[in-house]
Amino acid sequence: SGSASSSSSSSKAGANVGHPSLVLIGGQSGCGKSALANHTKGHVRRTGGLYASGKFDFTHGAEPYTAFARAFEGLCEDILAMGEKNKKGDDHLRRCGSSSAAAFLKMRDAIREAVGSELAVLNEVIPNLSRIVAG
Repeated sequence: SGSASSSSSSSKAGANVGHPSLVLIGGQSGCGKSALANHTKGHVRRTGGLYASGKFDFTHGAEPYTAFARAFEGLCEDILAMGEKNKKGDDHLRRCGSSSAAAFLKMRDAIREAVGSELAVLNEVIPNLSRIVAG
């Protein structure tokens, strides 16, 4: 019987002061990885953070990178939800003072810069990415 392992406490400390964090959870089947991930998800969302998760299951013949694709697709959905709160355009979003609108614009601009000319390739595995960049 194994136990789920993660670097959760050090990542929470970094995330609490505004630094992005990545937590990878590993362990044997049935050791509580999903429970740990769900607990972490609740904490992250309650503190205003974004949470992404993906699960790779060897027993179902998953394609390579499916866990990452699922995680980023879910993250894109959360980012799009921030932008959907106000569809009146960038100028209105900037003026309205909404923290979620400002966060959406900041993330969209950062994603545009980071993705650059690779959007077409990334869009094949993360379809919602183009919706953010076009937003």
